Amino acid sequence: PHGTGTMRYPNGDVYEGQFKNDRRHGAGTYTYAGGGAYVGEWRDDRRHGAGERTYSKGDSYRGEWRDGERHGHGTINYAQGGAYT
Repeated sequence: PHGTGTMRYPNGDVYEGQFKNDRRHGAGTYTYAGGGAYVGEWRDDRRHGAGERTYSKGDSYRGEWRDGERHGHGTINYAQGGAYT
């Protein structure tokens, strides 16, 4: 796909957002079937730029991403309370 759309994966995950050359690219939301999600920017099918990843246990990371990995400034918020910047 190219443009904006929704992709449903066999494992139950769902991506809604922008595509370029059949890859997630631009702004989008990826929702994991087991809980949690990523809302933010994508480049070449990887998290890249500003985004927030929430995990099924309630923890979250909001900040910068590069090539699918947390990179640069960001904050981890723990479900039990507390945060790490």
